[in-house]
This record gives sequence, structure tokens and C-alpha cells, in this order.
Amino acid sequence: MVYYDKNGIVIRDLQQSDAQIITDEEIAQGWDATIDKYEMRLRHQAEGKAIALAAEWNGSIAGYINVYPDAKSGAYANRGYAEIVDFGVLEKYRRRGIGSRLMDIAERIAFSYSDVVYLGVGLHSGYGSAQRMYVKRGYIPDGSGVWYKDQICEPYQDCCNDDDLVLYLAKHSVSKTAESENTEICGGNIMKQYIVDAFTNKPFAGNPAAVCVMESWPTEESMMKLAMENNLSETAFIVKEEQGYHLRWFTPGTEVELCGHATLASSFVILNFYEPDSGEVKFNTLSGELTIRREGNLYEMDFPTYELKEIPVTDAMEKAFGARPVKAVLGLDLICVFDSEDTVRNMNPDQQLLTGLEGRIQNATACGTETDCVSRSFCPKLSIAEDPVCGSAHCQIAAFWAEQLNKEEIYAYQASKRGGYLHCRMEENDRIIISGEAALAAVSEIVAEL
Repeated sequence: MVYYDKNGIVIRDLQQSDAQIITDEEIAQGWDATIDKYEMRLRHQAEGKAIALAAEWNGSIAGYINVYPDAKSGAYANRGYAEIVDFGVLEKYRRRGIGSRLMDIAERIAFSYSDVVYLGVGLHSGYGSAQRMYVKRGYIPDGSGVWYKDQICEPYQDCCNDDDLVLYLAKHSVSKTAESENTEICGGNIMKQYIVDAFTNKPFAGNPAAVCVMESWPTEESMMKLAMENNLSETAFIVKEEQGYHLRWFTPGTEVELCGHATLASSFVILNFYEPDSGEVKFNTLSGELTIRREGNLYEMDFPTYELKEIPVTDAMEKAFGARPVKAVLGLDLICVFDSEDTVRNMNPDQQLLTGLEGRIQNATACGTETDCVSRSFCPKLSIAEDPVCGSAHCQIAAFWAEQLNKEEIYAYQASKRGGYLHCRMEENDRIIISGEAALAAVSEIVAEL
């Protein structure tokens, strides 16, 4: 069975011929490997005890991972909890996203068996990258302490820091309980609110958005009040209706027709907490149906582009930005192009004068040195001085630079204080794919009546 096939990476069931190939490759990279381990996984798979997976990179075996529906080791062995074991990527295929894809598939399989997934990780430095990956993916120690040769290490016991010294970690799925926790209170709802940092892989960077998942719509006045209370550039509200998820975006000043970073944050919440087995979510919005796909750690958003027309550079633009643009174009937003990224990075525009310029958002952009472009997005008309990382603005900024640089893909950096990176790809039919990572910063409950 093939579980994943995209961009040169294939995740499929482990096959008999893979065992010798993996063994030979591991011996070649200096490991003390034998074929016995992989033949055992194949037997367990044939007996229905495990799901053994292999990864290919452009047709060559690159890695492996295994899922046991009933854990066989650690404190929770034989208690009905799924376990991920024996995960590896061959050294010459690392840093290509193969490990993340293997873990994505393994976790989806494991969570179909239990609400908690376990795995063990070695403690010496050879497991350092795996240790970091597991923590980033939400795994925490299970509380049973350190194990050595399948036995709990007693306090002050001597043991060798080899491959048999293991710490067991657990990851809990909250999707099963997310909806039940939205119980009614005071005539309204206890509503979950997630704070997600978009276009970054670490908290407190990128662009923060609040995401509220509700059973029914509160009044627009209530949503506006909560957006003002949050005082973030965007608060997203989601209700699952008969036609699917309906998504709306509010700044502290108004409802908007499109917001990229809050869409990314919303898809992160739905695909991690409500539908973790799905790789795609569709939102009905004021900008039409938006489709977001999860590809490893990236969330790919399919957005419309806007017709751009060149307009004259004016003295008002120069006074507002504090520097004279070399070009100006107008779509939904104003895009002013400057001669260097240093000009964009260091400018301190006059917010009041910006409100006198055309466009929903006033963007400053320049060709980048380490990225294709460097930009900033100022939004005084939306009651936001500066958007930390603006996805909807890049529907236009990336389209502009794609034409200027004659490139289909644009790697963009937003040079706000928080900063963030956007992967942009031009598509046919006036569409653009904007991709980015996201990190969860907080989960809270709104108990006030809305």
C-alpha cells in the first residue's frame, strides 16, 4: 500500500526486498546492522501485529518506521496504546523532509488505534536530531523514568549510555475531546481559542492569529469585541456547517475578505486538533472556497491573485514612506517598490500619511539578497500599524516579483520585528500557492458570553 507519493518521496509498506537493501546501506555508513531486525518487522506485519513502512527518495530506499497498535515496550506495554518504533533515515537522504513525512504517516496510523502514541528515544548524542524532532512534534516524557535493556533504571543504578538506554515519550491526541469541551455556559459557549504563530516554526515569531472554533455563529458585534480584546492583527472564527467549514476573519477594526496568516493558523488548528487524519481542509470564505493542504510541516494555501496595474509614483508616497519608490502598482493593496532591501528594512513610515494612499494595505518591497524579495506591510486603515507577516499581501507581492524576475516560485521574507518566510508558487487561472509553517503558542477558553 502507498500512503504518500509526492515530490520524489514515496511512503509505502515495507517489502521483503527492502530488508537487505537497508541492512547493506546501514553497514556502508558504519552501523552495526543485521537483517534480522527488518525480517522480524516483516513477520510482524504479515501476522497483523505491526504496520511496517518504508520511504523512497526518487526510487531508492531512504528510510523506515514501524507502528505497533499495542505497545510492546515501556511502562504502557500491552495496554492498548499505539507505539512507534525503529524509525530511521539513511544518512545520505537526510534533510530532505523524509523523516517528517514518515512521522506524519506513522502518527496518523497510530492515532487511528489510540488517543495516545508512545515511542522510545536513545539518550546519547547520536539520537540528538530525533530528540529535537520529537519535542517539536509535541512528545513529552511519559513519567516512567529512564529504561535500560527493557527495565526501569532505579535511582543511582549504573548503566551504559548505549542504544539500550531509552527514555519513553508520549503524545496525546486532543481531537477526540475538542468538541466535547465546547460545552454551553451562561447561554453561550465555552469556546476554545488557539493562538497560532504563522509563517514560522517556533513560537513568538512569525505572525500571531487567534483561532476560535465554534458550534454556531455569535453576533458580528461579539466577534468584533473579541477581536478588539485579542488586539492581534487577525482573529479567525470557524463554524462547521453542512457545506463544510466556514471561516471569517476580523481585525481589531473590521471584518476583512482575505487573510493569509489567519488561514494558515486556522488550517493548523483543524488539521492538528479536529481532523488529524486528514491532509486537506476547505474553507468557505468571502474570497470563495480556499483549499489548504498539509505537506509535512508546510501548509499549502491556494489563494486568488489580483490584477495589478502600474500607477504613477507620487510625492505623497515619498512623504508617507520616508523614501521615494522607484515604481508603484495597485491591486487590492498598494505595492511600492524601493531600490534596496535596506531601505525597506529601516523605514519608519508616517501612519497618518499612509491612510491617504490608495489600497487596503500599503506595502513596501525590494529585491532581496538572501530571498527573492523583502517586504513590509502597513495597515493603518485596518487599525494595524504593521502586519508581521501578511499572506494576502503576498498574493500580490509575489505575483509582482514573479513577473519581474521571470520566476514561477518566489521565496519571500517579511522584514517586520517578528519576521517570517513565505514560499510562493504561481499557478494557472490566476491562482497562487502560498506555503508556510506554523507553531502553537497557546490554547485557552473564552468563557464570556458571546
